Amino acid sequence: MSKEIFIKIGLNFLLIISVVVYFVSKNEPTHGAFTGLLLGGVFLSITLSYVWLKIFNQNMTLISLTPIFILGYVVVFFSFATLRLINNEVLDQFEVFVFYDLSRIDTPLSLSTIGLISFLIGVTKRHTVKRLRKKDFSKKYRSKGSIIFIVILAYIIFGVFLMTTPTYMSGVYGVEISSLSNYLFTLFNWLLWSAIILKIFSYSKLEMKNLHFVQYVLSYGYLLLTLIAIYVLMSIYVGDRGPIISISIAIIGFFFARKKTISLTKYLIILILGATVLTVIGDARTRSSGDNFLTRVGGAAELTKTPYFANETFLDPVINLATSERALNHVVLQVPDLYDYHYGLNQFQYLLSVVPGLGGVFFNSVLEGDVRKQGSAMFTSYLIQDGDIKYGDGTSIISDLYLDFGWVGVISIMFIFGRVLSRHERIISTPGQIKILPLIFLIIYFSQSLYLARSALLLEVGTVIMIYMIIKINHLILFRENIQ
Repeated sequence: MSKEIFIKIGLNFLLIISVVVYFVSKNEPTHGAFTGLLLGGVFLSITLSYVWLKIFNQNMTLISLTPIFILGYVVVFFSFATLRLINNEVLDQFEVFVFYDLSRIDTPLSLSTIGLISFLIGVTKRHTVKRLRKKDFSKKYRSKGSIIFIVILAYIIFGVFLMTTPTYMSGVYGVEISSLSNYLFTLFNWLLWSAIILKIFSYSKLEMKNLHFVQYVLSYGYLLLTLIAIYVLMSIYVGDRGPIISISIAIIGFFFARKKTISLTKYLIILILGATVLTVIGDARTRSSGDNFLTRVGGAAELTKTPYFANETFLDPVINLATSERALNHVVLQVPDLYDYHYGLNQFQYLLSVVPGLGGVFFNSVLEGDVRKQGSAMFTSYLIQDGDIKYGDGTSIISDLYLDFGWVGVISIMFIFGRVLSRHERIISTPGQIKILPLIFLIIYFSQSLYLARSALLLEVGTVIMIYMIIKINHLILFRENIQ
């Protein structure tokens, strides 16, 4: 038996076990009886996939979409179960907050395992690299002037946004803003990411072994780099970690993925330090809006010294990421027993977001403003807060898919997602020709890979399409031709 067949049989066997555990725990409370079995299956499936990638995809690096997505997925869905397995008392302060029913913790855990293994089965697919016989458009974007119109427009839109959103300028995060401000901010992000992706596109066929990091960064141009610096500093000021993480992964991550110079030790050190710094930044936004920035950061730094549990654990730096498991714990144990599936309604609304404003029209006219149907995040908030929604509890990639399609949807869609990555992801770490639309998809999802597990899989589809349209228009204006 070949290694490839052995690994695939092993992954499918682990998937079958996880499905069996799901149905057993769904119909009969297990009190965590299968927790160790499921976590063992997670460890073994990741190990098998790692061996497969080392043998059949030797260009894969730790800094790529698949490894970072798996890391975020494990943190979100398996951290609390691991802590319970190590010490059953460690979650006394948080078990009511995180778990819907402590006697049924194996049900959401098994569904998380099903999703991960299905994704890994999708990833373990060998594809023949096809040489695209088409014009190479990437070299046109090695010139700084090729993105000048996009960058200038981004400056204008961001400036108007800041002038019309005084709360953002004052350092207050997460408050309600006007529809105009929201559209301006979204448009700014589309433009910024269009420029970033086009610069990455310019390197798609180039070897980067002899390229120094400073040379690489400066190739983005001072105008774009200044805009990125302003945006990142403003994000730090308001305590918004998302742009810092996504931009760092896309720009810096792409460079080191190509260079292949990050060892496992350096990788772990960067993750630990990064998680600590980003935790402080995120906690700073919860301080009083009347405090200055240094006061808020100082208070957040003191907060991180207080253990979240009975004693300090390895989970403390990533506690905010890990608590996203709560969404699945509430959804999977109430749907379809107490509430029906949504049968694709959430995914349809994500697709409608491709056209700005269309999602709002659909929500108000067709769904009659029912907040329970305004995406999986709002429905999860409805469940957790017993119908009295005061804030958003968020969602997760598995709870979102399960709410629409059940466990079958989790298996099929996570498998398809893995298959798509197995076909295109190598362009991040290996020079090659690629069409612009798959590249946009890869870079956007690569930039979101760490947080993707606590989001909805199709949430970024609208972003991908709009960036594609901006790039096509820019290319048509500059070069009088269509980009492929």
